[in-house]
Amino acid sequence: MGRNGPGATALLRGHFERGLIWTVGARDDARGDEIGESEGVAPFPFKASTERQPIPSERFQIRRGCRVGGMESILIPVFMNPPAIRALRKKMAAGDACAGLWITLESPSITEMAVACGADWVVLDAEHGHLDWSQLVAHLRCVARSNTVALIRLATIDDGLIKRALDIGADGVVLPWVETPDQLARGVAAATYPPEGRRGIGAERATLWGAGIADHVREARDHTLVVPLIESVRAAENIEALAQVDGVEFYYFGPADFTATAGSAGEWETPEVAESMRRCVEVLRRHNRYAGVVCRDRDDMARRRQEGFQMLGAGLDAGLLFGRLRERFTEINKLP
Repeated sequence: MGRNGPGATALLRGHFERGLIWTVGARDDARGDEIGESEGVAPFPFKASTERQPIPSERFQIRRGCRVGGMESILIPVFMNPPAIRALRKKMAAGDACAGLWITLESPSITEMAVACGADWVVLDAEHGHLDWSQLVAHLRCVARSNTVALIRLATIDDGLIKRALDIGADGVVLPWVETPDQLARGVAAATYPPEGRRGIGAERATLWGAGIADHVREARDHTLVVPLIESVRAAENIEALAQVDGVEFYYFGPADFTATAGSAGEWETPEVAESMRRCVEVLRRHNRYAGVVCRDRDDMARRRQEGFQMLGAGLDAGLLFGRLRERFTEINKLP
């Protein structure tokens, strides 16, 4: 592998630090040296050095015919996150717990904090609360080139909403109130490009505004997640059939809505619902599927883990903040 001069390294470092481009398999026309190809993923941030650094090729797509600083062939950022999806799948397959956060508040700093804390995944909640599309994009930008998978929870199972969420760069969608295999299969089809599905091809953020359509379509076949919410008695009754829908790996449970459909609206979970959810998890595991749930506290985390849940939510951002503030204010008010 050839060695870059300080000028070329500084140029590439500047582009990389701004998340713009990177050369790979390139040729320096000024010197006639073959630069070589990627050797893996570089640490972040990029080290200021004149020595050759490994290229983060998994987080970029290759484009040819472009020239930067006398070099041919550049890498363009990709806004879906295949490496993070693969890492999540690997942890799940190994039986590990995967930590995440449900996000309802506007500030993208919350997602940045989750990424900094090592979240395996985040769900941006566009069903409840008031996150709009511009705020969702701002949150998604915080997970670019990270190890965190970003999903958008939609308000309804709607082709247009699914397409829009994926077009702005989400790694997948969380579908509300899924009760039948037909509902779930329709959601999968809406998230899948033809000929297998009916997702329209748009020149938006996910496709680099049209510059990376072919690459994105190819990656999306294996790296788009569709996660149904199991949150009713009827869904539990159909769990065997739901577990056999192609294109679905993760199933998330909503204890509060589940409990409401069982006749105890306002309660988080009754013993009967807890047992029904446990049986559902057994069915999913038998079909090599994975289950997730939001945990209320440390004891709840331990219990859910024992029951076979792996996609464990640390909570909702607003709830965690509110609870911590109330706790601290109570402590302060007790001071003499």
